[in-house]
Amino acid sequence: MDASAVLEWLDELAIASRREALSELQRAIVKYVLQNQTYSAIADRYGCTEGHAKDVGSELWQWLSRELNEKVSKRNLRRVLERAIASPGNNPSERLADDNQDERWVGRQREFAHLDALVARGAQAIVIQGEGGIGKTAIAQRYLQQRQFDCVLELMLAKDPQQLGSVERAVEEWLDRDFQLEPGRDFSITLSRLQRQLRQQRVAILIDNLEPALDDRGQFLPPARGYVELLRAVAGGSGRSLTLITSRDRLCEAHLHVEHLRLSGLAERDWQEYGRNFDLDVNAAAWRTLHRVYGGNAKALRLLCGAIQTDWDGDVAAYWRECGGNPLAETDLSNLINSHLHRLQNLDPDAYKLLCRLSCFRFQDIPRVSSAGAIALAWDVPEGDCLRLLVSLRNRSVVDYRQGRYGLHPAMQAAARQRLKQTSDEIQAHRHAAEYWTTSVDAISTRAEALQALEAFYHYVAIAEYSRAGAVLIASRNNRWHQYLSLGGILYRLGLVRPLREAVTLAIAYLPENDGALAELYNLSGDTHWIAGDVWEAIAAQTQALQLTRHHSNALDERDTAQRRYFEIAELDSLLSLGLYALDLWELTEAADYFQQVIDLARSRQRDRWTNKALTCLALTRAHARQPEAARTLADRAYRALLDEPASLSTGRFAYFLQLLGRAFVVSGERDRARDLLQRTAKFAAEGHYSQVEAKARDGLAQVHRLDGDYHQAIALHEEAIALLDEVGARCDLAEATFQLSRTFQQMGNRDGARDASEKAIALFGQIPAPKQVAKVRATLRTDD
Repeated sequence: MDASAVLEWLDELAIASRREALSELQRAIVKYVLQNQTYSAIADRYGCTEGHAKDVGSELWQWLSRELNEKVSKRNLRRVLERAIASPGNNPSERLADDNQDERWVGRQREFAHLDALVARGAQAIVIQGEGGIGKTAIAQRYLQQRQFDCVLELMLAKDPQQLGSVERAVEEWLDRDFQLEPGRDFSITLSRLQRQLRQQRVAILIDNLEPALDDRGQFLPPARGYVELLRAVAGGSGRSLTLITSRDRLCEAHLHVEHLRLSGLAERDWQEYGRNFDLDVNAAAWRTLHRVYGGNAKALRLLCGAIQTDWDGDVAAYWRECGGNPLAETDLSNLINSHLHRLQNLDPDAYKLLCRLSCFRFQDIPRVSSAGAIALAWDVPEGDCLRLLVSLRNRSVVDYRQGRYGLHPAMQAAARQRLKQTSDEIQAHRHAAEYWTTSVDAISTRAEALQALEAFYHYVAIAEYSRAGAVLIASRNNRWHQYLSLGGILYRLGLVRPLREAVTLAIAYLPENDGALAELYNLSGDTHWIAGDVWEAIAAQTQALQLTRHHSNALDERDTAQRRYFEIAELDSLLSLGLYALDLWELTEAADYFQQVIDLARSRQRDRWTNKALTCLALTRAHARQPEAARTLADRAYRALLDEPASLSTGRFAYFLQLLGRAFVVSGERDRARDLLQRTAKFAAEGHYSQVEAKARDGLAQVHRLDGDYHQAIALHEEAIALLDEVGARCDLAEATFQLSRTFQQMGNRDGARDASEKAIALFGQIPAPKQVAKVRATLRTDD
């Protein structure tokens, strides 16, 4: 007897009768008893006492005796199970389908509707295709039962192609047993007699588990060619009859008129409903995670429910913690997934190799890859064969294929990745994947494209090639702003701070101190800390970037002009960033000093754009320091420089500095120029998904409306800015926007609103900590009092 088939049958019987699958020890007892092992040997294998194994075995035989209406013991188990499984009336799946209102049956209304639609269009043979355990057989049986056929003929194929039974013999048995007719002298006559019955009665045929009869091309093996004649006969008969076929693989016999219905996993709501019937905590995040990990697989669901209810008292989170997040921790689920891989390896070794390589993709931020991405991993396959491999993977239900893109469910990915690690392909797979992600995006305009480019970083990290990983972050990429920006800078600008921060931190941790990428990575680290409001961490990182930049610059050969230009710009960038960090801490003197350094160095190096950026920042600093004349002079100079470069005003190329200049004009009381710059900036930033700048521009516009006395519009803009900044997590900017809201309330005469907003701003500034900002807000509160 096939132990796995017996255990599957017993699991279905257990679920049908007592709403839980066999425990791991019960399964072990059945498996090893069938191998004639003693209780002592079973206990040693499982890791329990012999007495405990005997007790569990005794309970198991008692339960089976009740279910099968026959005395069951360790001695006669094989004989009883052989008889029970062979009996047509002892199908556990039929027990589950006895009652249409059975609470253990959930979902699949969409699949039933699809089957109805196919039948309505005249389909007489339908292949229900999907991965093992997805629920193909259960759906087919339930559908046929609900549609009330006069007669249902069933044929279950052996799992081993070497043990395939004769289809001719099966049809002869149908005629004899179900229609009391003699078979013909040859198969064609037998089929004619079957067709006559299909026309006279409403007959359903279920051919279960077809894939062992198919070869690597989805066609019938030579010993099973009789199925072609059978299916041709049933598909060309009366419209009153229907043949359902279940298969992991797609049937690709060109001369057969069959439809295919590909099954996907259970929807999350159905997964939850089924778990609720077992009194599990289906609202736990771990239960939703398990749905994603196993792709909604119905058999996985049954096994999980039984294991969690029996061994963990329904505590889903505790079960998943014990598994360590490993989707292969449950032996039965691991066996189910590995059976897919083993079969694919035997049928199509090249497709199996590609599937293992596909497991190197993360399938997280980007859940599926294009066919080009999959083919990039078939580097040793002739180009003409690549498409065949992809079709093979689709036809065998081992990939999550949707609209031309390929993914792997986490459990399948984990099993395939284990196998990849045992081959020499792993490093090459990650390198080819990284190269694909790098070259697949010509210019980055959207967050999706930025995340796609970032995937290369993770592949290099996976094989410990940290220098290449760091290079991905600092490499210049074409972008929508037509600026020289690294991938890290683009991620930051698009508001993708969390993945950038994690990547930069990881790269810095593993790169050696002499790696030339460290300076720019520390620069990126400073900016990611800054936007999150961790200003002191930002200062530490940017100071490190400045030191490394100057060190590398001093060590350069005088003739290396290209590298020298690179480090000169990096130095200016670090100094400007340190000035902005100081400004956020309300360290106005320190900020002004940094900005002046940038102006002096940029002039000496003829870097006009950096001069203009620093002039803008210095203008805002002087305005905050209540030096209106100096602020106005600096702002005018910066504004004239922008007019000399009209692309800045028309494309939002320097959006961040445009909003800074707009805010400088706000503080100086020049409303018209402030309004113009801030409106432009808000528009550019919204189009470019630059949420932080959009929020700061809206907050600046709110201040303009406050100056105009339009408090209603000012409040609306403040609130929009605060919502955006809260979403981004920009704590420092959030604190400032909240403070500005308090000032608007104050000017309106709404003292309660002003006090509430001020207290929130103080709390936010206190978290940074920024004591001078806290003092500023408190001074404003005292003025109100």
